[in-house]
Amino acid sequence: MSRKDPRAVLTVPLAAGWRRALRARAGRGSLGDAVRKIVQAGIDTAQDGPPIAPHSTLPVQLSRKTLTQVTTLAHAWGQPPAHVVTQILRAALDPSP
Repeated sequence: MSRKDPRAVLTVPLAAGWRRALRARAGRGSLGDAVRKIVQAGIDTAQDGPPIAPHSTLPVQLSRKTLTQVTTLAHAWGQPPAHVVTQILRAALDPSP
């Protein structure tokens, strides 16, 4: 899929403060790159949790392999793929729930 293919984009809800934390992690890179790196690092240890109260959203394009892993996990949890990404971000950016 190309970068402009809308089927490859997940709109991920972000909690308050997460955008700032992602910007700090991204440095000069994009927020989407920061999310991709966090998801790739945390996919194997992801745990389901309650939904967040979204403050904003961020469109993220994952690699085919990572998107397949996220979709498989989402299916197992009975949740949409964006929920899986949100839970991985929660574990990385807000580890004290």
